[in-house]
This record gives sequence, structure tokens and C-alpha cells, in this order.
Amino acid sequence: MLRRFFVVSFYILSICMSAQAAPDTLWTQLYPTDSGQSFRGIIALEQGGFIAVNGEYASSGYVYRINDDGGVAWNAQIECDSAIQINSLCAYSDDEFFIAGMVSQGFNARDGWCARMTAAGDTLWTRSFRDSLRQELNSVAALENTIFCAGYTRRDSTDDAWLLALDMNGDSLWTRSWDFGGDETINDVLVTADGNLLLAGRRDVDSEQDGLVLYCNSQGDTLWSRVVGGLSYEILRDAVETNEGDFVFTGYRVSATGENNDVWLLKMNPEGDIVWSVSYGGDATDSGRELIYTPDDCVIVAGATHSTDDNNHFYITKRNSSGTGLWSYVTDDIEAFDVAYSIAGTPDGGFIVGGSRELLSSPFEMPFLMRFEGLRSDFYSDIQAGDTPLEVQFYSTSTGNVMQWDWDFDGDGVWDGTGPLSSWTYENAGNFDVTLRISDGTNYSSLTREGYIQVELNSPPEVVSFSPEDTLLAVPLGAQIHFTVSASDDNNVLHYSWWVDGNNEGVPYSSFIDNFNVQGVHEVLCAISDTHYATEVRWRVEVGLAASDSPEAECATGLLGGFPNPFNPSTCIRYRLQEAQHVRLDIYNARGQRVRRLYSGYIDAGMHKAAWNGMDEHGKTVSTGIYYIVMKVKYDMYAKKLLMIK
Repeated sequence: MLRRFFVVSFYILSICMSAQAAPDTLWTQLYPTDSGQSFRGIIALEQGGFIAVNGEYASSGYVYRINDDGGVAWNAQIECDSAIQINSLCAYSDDEFFIAGMVSQGFNARDGWCARMTAAGDTLWTRSFRDSLRQELNSVAALENTIFCAGYTRRDSTDDAWLLALDMNGDSLWTRSWDFGGDETINDVLVTADGNLLLAGRRDVDSEQDGLVLYCNSQGDTLWSRVVGGLSYEILRDAVETNEGDFVFTGYRVSATGENNDVWLLKMNPEGDIVWSVSYGGDATDSGRELIYTPDDCVIVAGATHSTDDNNHFYITKRNSSGTGLWSYVTDDIEAFDVAYSIAGTPDGGFIVGGSRELLSSPFEMPFLMRFEGLRSDFYSDIQAGDTPLEVQFYSTSTGNVMQWDWDFDGDGVWDGTGPLSSWTYENAGNFDVTLRISDGTNYSSLTREGYIQVELNSPPEVVSFSPEDTLLAVPLGAQIHFTVSASDDNNVLHYSWWVDGNNEGVPYSSFIDNFNVQGVHEVLCAISDTHYATEVRWRVEVGLAASDSPEAECATGLLGGFPNPFNPSTCIRYRLQEAQHVRLDIYNARGQRVRRLYSGYIDAGMHKAAWNGMDEHGKTVSTGIYYIVMKVKYDMYAKKLLMIK
């Protein structure tokens, strides 16, 4: 059943809009001929290189094998008795392809024409087909052992949409034609994922043209048909299928002002319902000719624009799944007249555009190719050198239809991060290789920068000196003590903070003065820090009676304990003696086993100290745990608990 749809489309005045940057061109190449020619179709070969057909109406047609760098590997000339025009080609395998078009049979008489060729340039067969006085094949596609060619055939003074099925020898299997009451032609035939055929073209009735879409099975039976448009002039030139089974078409339609043409982009679901329709262009004639579907669910449209200056230019634009523009590219040679007719994806995720370029100094147009870069991994970081721990933010500047980013930040062959933005913290010193691998879902590109990140070990600040040097102090009530610390760090600014009994005194300097007016034991701490590490100096202050009340009585014998405690790796043990006597200091573990003898001998009366470096009798560092310092004097024994922490 034939249905007609009137579509309201969005009009974008500026064709130079760009939400993303267009990819860079790898190369452009002009292929001079002795007559007006253009590349009407191009395919990429898996083995490398491209096949392009040079198809203007002339006495000979040309097929080119193009190398990856744009050079010509070979070109094959296809001759006929009168004139030939090659309109389309499709790949059958990496070694063979089909081309289709028409050959002239005299005044106003044309036959459909098809050929099978190899990637080496050999022609296996050519066939011409006549259904009436005048017919032409505009597109060719292949499914398993069947070749489908589509175009038009003229009957009873009007053109009908025409579809042929051929076997692999070029012999006709069947033909189908459609008449919708005017002139109809098919510009593109697409084999869909479910093995059906999608035909796109135009219908012309009473000088008004509309887009025409036919959906058939592989035997040419119509499943549904649509006439789309509603304005005075709409043509569909090409179609692709998305991963979801929808169809996206390009072509051109009359602009909102009715004075020029705009590029037309249309999306349909598998049932033939319109999902959206957009048109965009400038103040002159613009058109879409072919498009490709990209792995990120977008399309890239190739066509022409006349809206930038007085000449035609390649117009290439990428659109997302809603038809919104992501970037656009326009050739800018004001001395040339360019038209893009064909586009193909390349194995590296890029694309190549074919068409024609006519230099103002040349009498005719010449075939013209532009290749755009595909997947190219690239990145930078916000910092490349510093001290541990070094946190680095990495940014991908890769090109192509990137869908996946994998990062190896330390050169160990393990992927450490994903996404276009990723961060990593380097805890160890060294020079580190960084690799970014990107993918478009099919292809990969990797970049490794050797020694890209240089990291030096950032050690804690080093205490050079401090005062008082004695960290165990006994002072009278009301005593004033001036504390100072001197520290160094080669690469960082140091910050000081002072704490008394766990309270921050708010002093950010290397010195601190305090009056001790409360009896008891107090702890003074100075924390010295750089960006990442901190070092501490601690004092233990025992505050007694006021100096005016302090008797000159001798202090009683006792063990004051270790400071700091907990400790690592050493602690200072303080003790006092009321009278001179023999003293023995031993370290015991929690099981009652002696670990180390610190001192044994005769000592005078007064305050004394002994250091323990955390090692046993054999010079080995003891493990984390509880230990006891035991002091024996005459008939008495004193003990204090110590905690070793690593």
C-alpha cells in the first residue's frame, strides 16, 4: 500500500556549525584525465587500498585501484561502442567487486549495464540489460550468490522504478518494476541485515518530486512502500542501516525559503515510520549524496555546498542518532569547483570521500579524493614530573570514532584505567611508560610514550635540630620553655604546627613558647609536614611545685618510663636515683623473656636516661608488640610497659 507523508523538518541556517572538531585529512589527490570525469563510487579493501569508479558519461569508463597513500596501483579502461557511464560499485569479496551503470545505444536509448571485476583489474564479464527503450542502473549490491541492480526503466513515456536480480555469471534471474503514477527512479539499493532489500530514490508527479522508499524481500516482493516529503522538491540518494535496524537516508530537498536546496537527512524504523527528518544548509544550493554508518551510532554524510562562496565545495558532516550535527567540513579552495559523490569507511576507522574537482584554470573536472584520518591514539597529562605520591590526570586527544579507551599508566602491561579522562597516583619513584589504546568497536590504535612520567621519591621532612635537646623535662610550676625546631626538605615548602596535650595552639612557625602553670605531665608536639608527609618532635614535660615553694629535698628513686611511647624505632627511658647505687636496666618481652640488657653498673644520684633502639641482643629489630623496661636497684624493682609499633 502506498502512503504519503508530509514531514516538517528543522532548518539550520549555518552549515558551518560544529560541536566537535572534524578529523584531519591524511591526504588529498587529484587524478588528471583528458576529459571531464568524477569518482561516483568508492570502496575500501580489507587487503589495503581502494577501488574507485570514474563514471561520467563518456566513450570509456575507468576503474582505479588506489593505494593507501593515494597513489594509483592501476586503472582499467572499459570501452563500449558509443558511451558508458559508471554509477555505482559494491564489494563481493576482498578480491572481487561489481560495478553498474548504463551504456548508450544511440539517440536517447540506453541499456542498463553491469560488470564483475577482480581487485587486480581483470574484467570477468560485462552484461547489458534492456527492458524498454531507455533504462539505467544507479546502484548495485550483492547478497550471497545474487547481484541486485536498481535504477529506472522507461515505459509509456514515464520512468518506472526498476530492480534486477542476477546470478554470479551476470544472467538475469528476475526483474521487478514499480509505477506510482509518475516518473520513479531508484538511486540506491541496500541489502539489510535480515536479507531484505531497501530501495531509495524519488517520485516525480506534475513537476513535484518526493522521496521514494521501497522495502522488498530478496525475491523483489514489496513489503511496504513510502512516499516522503511534502514540499515541491525532495530526492533520496543513499541509505544505511543502523545497529538497531532503523534506516537513515540522505539526499536533498527544497529549502524553507523555496529558493534553494538543503541537505536532507531522514530516519525510518523497520516498519517504515518516520523517526525524524532534518534538513540543513545555507543561503544557496546544498546536497547530500552518500553516507556511511559509524560504530558510535552516527552517520557521516558527503555532498556539496554552494553556500560558502561562488563555487561548489565538498560538504562533509557527522550527525548523531538524533540528526544533530557534531562537526562539518567544507573544502576551502576558492579556485576550485568541488562536488562529493561517494564516501567509504576505511579499515582504521576513518573515511575517504570521492568526487570531482574542477580548477578554474582547467577546462573540465577531474576525479578527486580526500582521505580523512581514522583512529589515532594521542594523549597528554596535566603534569609529567614530581615527587611521590604524584597524582596525574590524563586526557585523551585521540581522533576517530572512539568507543573505548584503555590506559596502562606504569608500563606493566596491565590496563589501569578507562575513559577519555583518567587519573593515576604514582607511589614509587621511577620513569614510567604510558600507553593509551583506543577502539571503535572493530579497530584498535595504540600510543606508548616511553619514560613519559618521571617520579622522584619524596621522603619526609628531615629534622636538623631542636631545642630543648632533652625531650624529657622536669620543671617547676610556672616555668617558661622556648621550643624550636629546624627541618629541611629539598623539594617542598614546610608547614609547622604545635600541639600541647592534644590541643592545636595555632602557631604555624618553627618556634613556640609556653608557660607551664598546671602541675602534672604534659606533652608538647611539633608536626612538620610537606605536601604528603609529616615528621614529629615530642617533648614530655613534668611540672612540679612552684619554684618559690620547692624544697631542696632529694627526689625519690623511680622509673619514669619511655618516651615516646608507643615508639618506632627508638625510645628514651628516664629514671632517677635518690642516692648513688648499682642499677640494672633490662628489656623483657610479653612472655617474660629478656630481650636486651641496656645497662648494668654504679650510677650517681640524680636524673638519668637510657636509649633503646628497638634491637635485641643480636642486633635484630624486634617485632611489633608489648615490652617491659625493668630497673633493679638494691632491694627494689621497677617496671614500665613499652609498645613497639611498625
